[in-house]
Amino acid sequence: MVGQYPDGKPQSRTEITNGLPDGLWQEWYENGKLRFSASWREDKGEGGWQYYHENGVLRQDEFYRADIPTGLFSQFYNNGQLKQKGGYKDGKKHGAHEFYSESRMLLKRETYQDATLLDTKTL
Repeated sequence: MVGQYPDGKPQSRTEITNGLPDGLWQEWYENGKLRFSASWREDKGEGGWQYYHENGVLRQDEFYRADIPTGLFSQFYNNGQLKQKGGYKDGKKHGAHEFYSESRMLLKRETYQDATLLDTKTL
């Protein structure tokens, strides 16, 4: 399934099987830059998902297994600098989650175990 802006530029592209998202799903900004790219399997998030700022810089990167966030999650400022990173296990925050300023300074670190906040350190 393909959608277009009035000027003919691509707006969205979705692979559908038996009426359900199954495969690659992408959307674009009107300026032609990619907005979103995600993998689906039988209507569930499966694999890498990336979101982009309108200037084309990666905004967020995450991974899903059967619609559940798993593994490393990262967010970025529109200049490409890391804003936040952390981990997910079975859909719950797990391990260290770190927050950064645009000038790359570590601002805060939170530690989780199965979504329970164990510790917060503001630096």
